[in-house]
Amino acid sequence: MSDSLKLYTITGGPCSGKTKTSRWLREMHDHIFVVPEAATMILREHEIFGKEFENPEIQRRFQHLLARQQMLAEDLSLIRAKELGKDFVVADRGILDGIAYLPGGQSEYEELTGIDVKNEVLRYDKVFWFDLPPQEIYEAKVLNNPVRYEDYKTALARSLKTRDIWSVHPNLVEISGESFQDKFNNFMDALQEGASSL
Repeated sequence: MSDSLKLYTITGGPCSGKTKTSRWLREMHDHIFVVPEAATMILREHEIFGKEFENPEIQRRFQHLLARQQMLAEDLSLIRAKELGKDFVVADRGILDGIAYLPGGQSEYEELTGIDVKNEVLRYDKVFWFDLPPQEIYEAKVLNNPVRYEDYKTALARSLKTRDIWSVHPNLVEISGESFQDKFNNFMDALQEGASSL
């Protein structure tokens, strides 16, 4: 974690509102530096869509690449944010989220990436976990996103796994809401605690 500049992350299952929240932060709060989601950018760049992502070898290679690319993006963002005088850095997804996508869980992730999960969980000053929307809303979102392919049962399982991954973090905040606007408002309330500049 940075002593002078806070690094936060937004985590949760697919289609839980992480990326839209990050986009709204970028558009509405110019004193916050937002790290875009690395996973979707990699998938789109390499044209990996739908159930191709379930291929075990593709998944392992992807998580190996993602861990390093996201860590680099966050580190560079902290440097750039300090130069620009930003107050916070908020990352769209936590670096350990990949554990939820590997059948071997934490042990496979550590072997694959070389990351010590126990230490890396404290990389962030605060973790915001977004819950999954109701099934009908989730399924409507999936239709409009070629990268998303999980059925609701799978998405819910991965959502809960991400919560378990970050449950040991001392500053884990769970964010829910009946609508995305409610969820965003609840997130902003939590983000503003102790931060008078927001």
